[in-house]
Amino acid sequence: MRSSFTLIELLVVIAIIGSLATVGFMTFGRTTKKARDTIRKTELAQIGRYLGSAGLDISKYIPPEAPTKGDLFELIVAFESKYGTNMFRQRPFDPLFDKGGSVSGFQYILDGQKNIAIFANMENEEEPATLPAISAPTPRGGSGVFQGVGVWLRGWNGTDRYYQVSN
Repeated sequence: MRSSFTLIELLVVIAIIGSLATVGFMTFGRTTKKARDTIRKTELAQIGRYLGSAGLDISKYIPPEAPTKGDLFELIVAFESKYGTNMFRQRPFDPLFDKGGSVSGFQYILDGQKNIAIFANMENEEEPATLPAISAPTPRGGSGVFQGVGVWLRGWNGTDRYYQVSN
C-alpha cells in the first residue's frame, strides 16, 4: 500500500501558503510606502535647509518674479535663472514621479511676505499628524505632517497626509 496525500490535504496546504503570501505582500506594500515617505521627508528637509526656511529671511533667496505656488521645479528654475547657478547637482523628485519629467511631485506655496512652505503628499494614511493646527500647506506653519481637509482631502499620492517644511 502506497502512502500519499489526499486532495483535501493538498488544498489545505495551498490555502495556507496563499494566506501567508497575502499577508507578506500586504506587509511589504506598507513597508514600501513608509520607505518612500521617508525619502520625501528627507528630500524636503534638505531643500528647506537649502532655501533657508529654518528661520532665515526667505525673501533674500526667492526671486520676486517667482510664482506664488506650484511645482518645486518652477521655483528652482526661477532661482537658477535669477542667480545663474544650479541649485542641485540632481533635481529632487517624489519617488513615484518620472525622474526625467518636468514635474517633481514636490509643491511650494509663498505668501505675500515671501514666507514659504514646501510640501509633498504622503502615501501612508496612518502617519500621525504632528501639525494639528493646520489643514492645508501654510507658510510659517512649521515643519511636520498635517492632515488635509477640503481640496487637500486627496492628494496626488491618494491620501490626506502631507509633509510640510516651512519657515
